[in-house]
Amino acid sequence: MSKSTRTLARGLALLVALLLLSSTSRADPPPPPPPLTLEAALSTARQNSPLVAAARLRIGEARGDLTGASILLVDNPELAATAGPRLPGTAGSETTADVAVGIEQRFETGGQRRHRIDRAQAEIEAASASAEDIQRVIDLAVARTFYGALVAERRLALLEENEGLARQLHEIARRRLDAGEGKPLEVSTARIRLAEAQRKTSATRAERQAATVRLAELLGLAPSTQLALGGELPGDEAAPTADVLVTRAMGLRPDFVSAAHETDAARAAADLAEAEAWPDIGVGVFYGREENNDIVTAGLRVPIPLFDRNQGSRARDRAAWQRRAAERDALRLSVESEVRRALIAYEHARSALQIYDAEVLRAQQESLGLLQRAFEAGDVGIPDVIVVQREVIEGREGYLDARLDLAHARAALLAAAGISQTTKLHGGRE
Repeated sequence: MSKSTRTLARGLALLVALLLLSSTSRADPPPPPPPLTLEAALSTARQNSPLVAAARLRIGEARGDLTGASILLVDNPELAATAGPRLPGTAGSETTADVAVGIEQRFETGGQRRHRIDRAQAEIEAASASAEDIQRVIDLAVARTFYGALVAERRLALLEENEGLARQLHEIARRRLDAGEGKPLEVSTARIRLAEAQRKTSATRAERQAATVRLAELLGLAPSTQLALGGELPGDEAAPTADVLVTRAMGLRPDFVSAAHETDAARAAADLAEAEAWPDIGVGVFYGREENNDIVTAGLRVPIPLFDRNQGSRARDRAAWQRRAAERDALRLSVESEVRRALIAYEHARSALQIYDAEVLRAQQESLGLLQRAFEAGDVGIPDVIVVQREVIEGREGYLDARLDLAHARAALLAAAGISQTTKLHGGRE
């Protein structure tokens, strides 16, 4: 073997050794400082999100309704006064002035105030739970986007490394051709491999930038904000049983809690409509002066509910209560279905990640070791190195995809169960 050939062989052996060394990184390089963790991202989104702010303002609207419902009497007292001359009926009679003043207050008799307060309090609780549900949905979007951006950064680092290896391989192939030991086909193949690596690197760089812009939007920051992400992707954590998660969801899911309070508000509205069928009474005191005589009287006004007994409102509000109850029951089934489907997806993602851990990465490691020994013995050439390089990169990308799928599935499961994105599936902070 000539000196130049031995030099190129050592260069290829070094390239394979670099492949072997790079495969041990397991596609999880440490994030650059200063880090933006998931917890910090969620906190920033809560502070800056206009949707959350709008939802909280709805709570203030509901409290205003409670203030109005708590007024002791819904009607103000009415003051009436009349005055005028009493003309003489016969000649010689004196003209006198008649004056009448009265005040009247209307009172509800069906306990309407209590039902109005019950309805307003239920609406406050529903608005509060609705705001929490908006926060739950935003937290899920932030977590998914954060994980996607984190994986995009690591994928970019992987593909930049792959591009560097492809460039080295192309240089070795060109030198072999210049030394008369290689073939033009090897150079062309290596050049195509380099172009493919450059294309994937460019596409992933754009993907990372888009994910960062989307994350900044969710955090309420300017799209041009530069974000350096920190933290790790979630690990392979065993999940509780479906029944446990469903039970948690029924107690924690704010949309279900909101639906329950909306049902209570509708029931209070139906009770209010029934109470409004009772007539309101008016009580008044009147003072008058006629023909120089003082007259004091008291009055009672009671409408007779002969025709209008609030039938329309009673029927409408009763139907609205029944509708709200049916929607709550439907949501209960929907929440249970969502939790169980999210658990299935999470368990599938765990299984896929375990396959990569147990089989694919080990096979790649063994293949690179065998390739290095075969290349040193002169049994393989550049095309074989290219094939194995492509397989290694695809495997490591697949591993990253599996990690991202697990992170997304876990975020969806936490959201479905009404659990915070920074809490473990079995409870406790991460």
